Amino acid sequence: MDIREQVIERIRKIMARTETKSGSTEAEIEQAFAFARKLMDDHNINEYEVHNGNDPMSDFQRTIVNEEVYARSGKMDPSSRLLLLAVSMVCDVKNYRSLEYRKNKRGNDSMMSISHYVGATHDVQLAIALFRQLVVTMWSMSQIRMNQKHWTPERLSYCYGFAQRLVQRAKEFRDAPSVTGGTAIVIRKSEKIEAWLDENVGRFKSSKITKRSVDSAAYGRGSEDADSVSLHERPQIASNQRLLK
Repeated sequence: MDIREQVIERIRKIMARTETKSGSTEAEIEQAFAFARKLMDDHNINEYEVHNGNDPMSDFQRTIVNEEVYARSGKMDPSSRLLLLAVSMVCDVKNYRSLEYRKNKRGNDSMMSISHYVGATHDVQLAIALFRQLVVTMWSMSQIRMNQKHWTPERLSYCYGFAQRLVQRAKEFRDAPSVTGGTAIVIRKSEKIEAWLDENVGRFKSSKITKRSVDSAAYGRGSEDADSVSLHERPQIASNQRLLK
């Protein structure tokens, strides 16, 4: 094995630490991306060489799945929809919403809002597990921090600040210069998922979030607490991924 091959093999091992499933922290992932990109630039190595000369996206289309994440009657709360968005950016998946009639807990037909993740099988599984983990964390922390069991305006404001901060952190991570080593692959993933959606889903509702009035103190506290939550800690993938409310 010559020096170039040794460097490529080293880059592969470093890139393995940047995968969500690796269990690396956010800081470790950013450092790994930066170091791998520096090695690639210093030795003029491209992504195809890192992937054994194969197109890293060649088999991606066959791995795409569409999984239900969250279903509830009526509108989904803005904070949970923001979490769906944050997770989609971290896990390289797409999120969309559909409406359909289902039986509610009382056995009556009810219009349900269904949120979905679409992407590579493993990415979607991790996204659903991470969303479940984050939404439960948000609900629990809002109850503890606000010392309120019911959904008061202060507790809702806390959740809104918490979720918006996680969206901001996800955007910062996605757009950071240290992550540019994977930018081309991420863009191609996104394009292939969008093509799959156009072919298999057609027109759909995206998870648009409208602004809401908030209690500024509670909102700020939620935003601060969100910085203590990891977006890259590997969650436990359960056999039943649905979160119903």
